Amino acid sequence: MTGSGSGFQEGFQIRSWLVHDAQVWPVRRLDRFIGAVFFSLLVAVVCCRGADAQSKPQSKPQKKKTYLKIDGVGPITELITVRIEHKDRTYYGRPLGQDNSKLALLRWDGRITVLPKQEQLQIFSKGFAPYKHEELEERLQKQYGKRYLVQQSKHFVVVHPRTSHRQWAKQYESVYRQFSAWFKNRGITIAEPQFPLIVVVLGSRTEFDRALKGQILFKKNVYGFYSRFDNRVTTFVSADPRVKRRVEQVASLTVIHEAIHQIAFNTGVHNRLCKVPRWTSEGFAMLFESTGFRRDDPKAPISDRVNKRRLQTLKKMFRSGRASGQLEKIIRNDRIFVSDSELAYSLSWGLAFYLAEKKKDEYLKFVVRDSNQKEFGDYTPADRVELFLETFKTDLTTLEKRLRKFIFAIK
Repeated sequence: MTGSGSGFQEGFQIRSWLVHDAQVWPVRRLDRFIGAVFFSLLVAVVCCRGADAQSKPQSKPQKKKTYLKIDGVGPITELITVRIEHKDRTYYGRPLGQDNSKLALLRWDGRITVLPKQEQLQIFSKGFAPYKHEELEERLQKQYGKRYLVQQSKHFVVVHPRTSHRQWAKQYESVYRQFSAWFKNRGITIAEPQFPLIVVVLGSRTEFDRALKGQILFKKNVYGFYSRFDNRVTTFVSADPRVKRRVEQVASLTVIHEAIHQIAFNTGVHNRLCKVPRWTSEGFAMLFESTGFRRDDPKAPISDRVNKRRLQTLKKMFRSGRASGQLEKIIRNDRIFVSDSELAYSLSWGLAFYLAEKKKDEYLKFVVRDSNQKEFGDYTPADRVELFLETFKTDLTTLEKRLRKFIFAIK
């Protein structure tokens, strides 16, 4: 989806860094923190969705109205909550930054609302206090009504149909633990999400399509979606016997893949305010689709950690020549995800898996650096290629030969 709005001084568009495309199945972040990692990196943690317009304020406003004057465009670094009146509605949230026409406002539940550019902002309170789990549960229950229930876990709040008896929150929490353990096993403690992570499981394909209308280009094989605007994962179940089994077959992968996107964008691994290259985010998420990869047993053979579906597809594409000479394309820009999505996803997984297995330290550093480049800025194709080559110290022709040999050696 292409963003709209005037560009920042570095060519930024207010929507462009928030759009994350749906995961397509063939059968199928703003508070900064210094990561306690060996490769010190400033990353941003944005993790949840803000209050509804005209909702009850969380804290008492200052007795005398005070204002923040905004000079020009770019990021807004003050940690404050502001009050904005727009079209007979009142919005509360933390201002993140603005371009020549629009302001990005982080809400109390983590969504980012885009409003007209402001010359000054009324300060509602100092600091920014997001909703807690209990507050979100109450609000979501009211929003979705009696047909839905809300589950909680340590990090998640999940809305689901009353007719679905799956332990959704438990499943998502399990994925979170595996994700966290994978980093911990490599000497890194990821940041705790600042906000509860919201997952919405709708009761039908029709509700799913209606809820996400305008956000993605729908296809029959889209079963789950993580929105960087809403910071929510949305998926669905179905009672229709014609599609129920098919939905259930991909449900587990949908839970894992979209959860990895959401967790990564809320723990500092990826940054919602940056133009994260799709091959980086998608390749990283597809690694975790494999049960063996998530189990992370160093003694297990490499074949236990592969994404078998992507492996077989990539082998076919190398044999046919379809994957040859395509590495620079997926590294340089995201166009191949539109022109040839099957190749883009499979090659992204293959490259990510090769680097995760053969260049472990470099790959982990790269994922975080590549996903946190130029907040509110323009991460150009040349920048993307330069960072890659600088990190892995190889030319792409040699890398492709090694990747191909690696892929065909896996049985």
